[in-house]
Amino acid sequence: MAASTFNLKDNQKAERKLLVTCVNVGSHSAPSWERVGHGIEESSIEFNPDIETVNDILGITETDVNDLEMTQDFEPYTIRGGSKLAEKLYDIYKRKAYSEFALFEVLIIHGYVGNAGSYEAELQTDCTITPQSLGGDAHVDMPIQIGFSKKSTWGTVNSLTTSIKFTASASIGPQADAVALNDMGPSINDGDDGDDMNTVSPSKPLPEPETEPDTDGSDMGII
Repeated sequence: MAASTFNLKDNQKAERKLLVTCVNVGSHSAPSWERVGHGIEESSIEFNPDIETVNDILGITETDVNDLEMTQDFEPYTIRGGSKLAEKLYDIYKRKAYSEFALFEVLIIHGYVGNAGSYEAELQTDCTITPQSLGGDAHVDMPIQIGFSKKSTWGTVNSLTTSIKFTASASIGPQADAVALNDMGPSINDGDDGDDMNTVSPSKPLPEPETEPDTDGSDMGII
């Protein structure tokens, strides 16, 4: 997998608007991507790493990062006319079809990676979007939390704002590593003996095993 390159000048800071979260408010076959964040001043994708730390008998501390449990909160997320996502969430709440909260497709766009018209993006399916409350002060707010599923496909998008279209790419993300492994061809020994890692075809006969030394002296003519 090729290393990603930021489309920023030296020491240029990436603006927050270049990290965009979108939700599919259409269908899987005909997606329509709605950006989330209108009126929200701050929101971050929380990685929530699953970390395991072990102190061994030599006094050395080893740390393993097992996984990332990614979430993102949007607050206040005010109810606005024209928001198809807000309408979908309200409809699920109204019908008490709570299992449908876990059927969303979410797109994370990294506008600071790639080129204009071809920005890196990650599509995750079966994500969970759950309203946290309903109400507020001057307006009706419905804060939401997105729980990412890790069922991801990497690719590119054509835009950061409108008419967003996602195109999967085999050269970006974990699928690129899988393609690279497949391109390496079969292993040295692809037989069924279960010992592929240790089997080598010798180029010349192996030497005969040494015989045990004569300890009773019979080979020396001693009777």
